[in-house]
Amino acid sequence: MISVVRHQTPGVSGVTNISLTVDLGSAPVPERRYVADVGTVILAHEGARLVFGQSKVSGSGLRSLIVVHMSAYGAHQFLRSTPDMLKTAKKFMQQNQLTVGSLTEIGEEPNQTVALAANLIAASYSGTEACMDFYHASPFVVMQVKAGGEFAADPVVRVSLPMVLLYAICEKLETMKAQLLSPENEQAPENEQE
Repeated sequence: MISVVRHQTPGVSGVTNISLTVDLGSAPVPERRYVADVGTVILAHEGARLVFGQSKVSGSGLRSLIVVHMSAYGAHQFLRSTPDMLKTAKKFMQQNQLTVGSLTEIGEEPNQTVALAANLIAASYSGTEACMDFYHASPFVVMQVKAGGEFAADPVVRVSLPMVLLYAICEKLETMKAQLLSPENEQAPENEQE
């Protein structure tokens, strides 16, 4: 189980709002691992798709690709958890004269393409290395937590990537924030991650 803190606040309409602070540091590490050297973010009707790929060793094109489908709510919650990390990452890049990674336009999917779903992300970096751990909390779990039950999320995949690429992905998500459905208007899990 993942440790979680429940917050109850009275709403304007008289309904009590429940929000959760989820500690993904206590979540199990995803067993699936993927190493990416290219990535991008695509706006989708239901949210965003985070796309990660591996370049071929020789020649052009991609060897493989994973596409992580994120709800708009999940993307907003991830962005709420990143300001401190991005601030220190930006300082690190300036001190080491690193430029923000460039996002790759994916023209054609390679034969080895896998789609996954996630609505929680834990991201971190150390030096020039970074990783993003993706988790999925089902609607059943959300209903269970609302009734006072425990919170659980399935580990989906850990993506290892260059820190400058992680920074570029976060920047791109931030620019798309206004286009993503606002969390206040979406029927979504009432949780936040830190």
